[in-house]
Amino acid sequence: TAYSVYTWITQNITYSQNNVVANSQWVLDNRVAKCDGYSTLMVDALAVYGIPARIAVGQRITHFDKFGTFVDIFDLNHAWVEFYDSRSDRWVIVDPTWGCNVPECQFDIDRTNAANVMKIAYYE
Repeated sequence: TAYSVYTWITQNITYSQNNVVANSQWVLDNRVAKCDGYSTLMVDALAVYGIPARIAVGQRITHFDKFGTFVDIFDLNHAWVEFYDSRSDRWVIVDPTWGCNVPECQFDIDRTNAANVMKIAYYE
């Protein structure tokens, strides 16, 4: 279920750096968001299915650009999602903003990898 929600969001919402609203209904109506809108929509959608989820806010200090090139970026404010998977009894890290683009899918991000590139400032 969580992967289906993630896939729908990443395939139907377009990223924009403009000052867009992070409200889930606004994102659905306009089909555009920044990271906080992607994350808010995913957390709200998971709640409909009874899946506990939270938004992590912090810095994404490295990423791959759309061409698959590794880029160092420091202090880039970012939001992503963690949801609780009762089958595996763990919190799963996902980044709906980046989706399943080159070079890897950002669903069920390895905790070691996440610790090297994502620094959590707080949870919403």
